This record gives sequence, structure tokens and C-alpha cells, in this order.
Amino acid sequence: VTGSWDLFHSGHVEFLEAAGKLGDFLVVGIHEDSTVSGHRGGQFPIMNLFERSLNILACGIVDEIVFDAPFIITENMIRRLRIDVVACPKQNIDYPEDQTDEYKEIKVFAAETKSRAELAKQKDEQEVDVNGIVRGP
Repeated sequence: VTGSWDLFHSGHVEFLEAAGKLGDFLVVGIHEDSTVSGHRGGQFPIMNLFERSLNILACGIVDEIVFDAPFIITENMIRRLRIDVVACPKQNIDYPEDQTDEYKEIKVFAAETKSRAELAKQKDEQEVDVNGIVRGP
């Protein structure tokens, strides 16, 4: 799981709890301030990296934090770090032409790795609000 985690709120906690149920060790990537600002605008993040990190750790759900996580999670990163599950928020966002869906490559990889029916079945069985589940090779 990666994100900016700015202005940490109950929706973040619910998502992290759901992501934690997908495995036995939850690693959360936090984007560097400059990355967040570059993708969300100059006024973001509201909270700095240190503040955002403390909020994530304080919720007691996360096992490890990866600082300066890349904005786009790639298949190569999944394989290199031996990630078994990637959870991404359920969002139906129409990204402007100048913005990128940070989970696009993962969604394509998920579609190639598992059928959409398998993903939907697994999502329903685990009652987890995620858009895609990726099982690494």
C-alpha cells in the first residue's frame, strides 16, 4: 500500500485495516513531500513526511513504513521486493491528462495474473474494499 496519507483520517484507518487482512505483514509506503506536491499541487501535503509517518504508526496497524515510496508501483518493484499482495483504494477517478493513475500498471498486472472473476470472488470472500489484489509469482 502506498499513498500520501495527508490529513490522516478514519477512511485511511479503515483502508489499512482492510489491507492488513490480506496478509500477515503490512508495509505502507509514504510518498515524499515533493512527490505529493508534484501530483496534488503546491499546497500539498498539509502535513510533512514526519507528521504523516507518526500518524500511520500511531494507528497500530502498520508493521513497516517505506519512506519516499515511488508514486507508481511497478511489476518490477513487486517482484524485486517479493510483495505478495498489493491493495489499492477503490476509486473511480477520471484522471486529468496531466495526472497518472498510480495503480494503472498494477491493475494491468492483476488482470494478467488473475481473472477479474477471481479478484471479485476473493474481494467478496474477504469483505475487503480494494480495487485489485495481486498475488506475486
